[in-house]
Amino acid sequence: MINLIIKDLRLSRNVNIFAVIYVLFLAAMGLTQPISVAVHVLYIMSICMITFAVIIYVNGYDGRNSTEAILNSLPIDRVDIVKSKYASSLIFAVFNGIIMYIFTNLIKLFVAGVQGEPMALWDISISIIIILMFYSLYYPFYFKMGEGMRTFNMILWVFIFILPSIVTKLGKKFQGTAILKNISEIDPNEGMFIFLAVSVIVYIISLTISKKLYLKREF
Repeated sequence: MINLIIKDLRLSRNVNIFAVIYVLFLAAMGLTQPISVAVHVLYIMSICMITFAVIIYVNGYDGRNSTEAILNSLPIDRVDIVKSKYASSLIFAVFNGIIMYIFTNLIKLFVAGVQGEPMALWDISISIIIILMFYSLYYPFYFKMGEGMRTFNMILWVFIFILPSIVTKLGKKFQGTAILKNISEIDPNEGMFIFLAVSVIVYIISLTISKKLYLKREF
């Protein structure tokens, strides 16, 4: 299983450089925002976007090159194939969160005149919760349908790049409203551990379902 995870990590280095620059730009933009809610939305969005982009690329590469068919022709346990995907996705989420955290805090530390808040650890936690919950739903379909998910992946790829525009429009719409004020007053640390624990449990349940589906799948 370790070798399968390493394969995914190596493939992740080939992700579209434009996507990387784009999300780094979004994270840097967070440091220029005067509104605290907007700052942290940008940070959370940047972590989720780059993680989705990496996973889409890695899974897309496997699909285009019939990697699963090749792996299933080798003496490799199918369960390990499933577990490696779940492990890789979690690693991508944590790694990208750490990189974004370091990036924004270095800018805050060394660039003069930056007034915005750098990324906080709870931004990473919320991002991981979102990513785990999303892929808890996604992977059972992925391991059931395989290449049947290609169209969905293409739609998700497009959505990733239009998401900032959607969020910006929604932010302007709700700016100055009671809803935005109430959100800004929420303490993100309250219940964070519980939500994170629940997302991990759901992720493990999803892993169990995916293993059963993949073992029944024919190649």
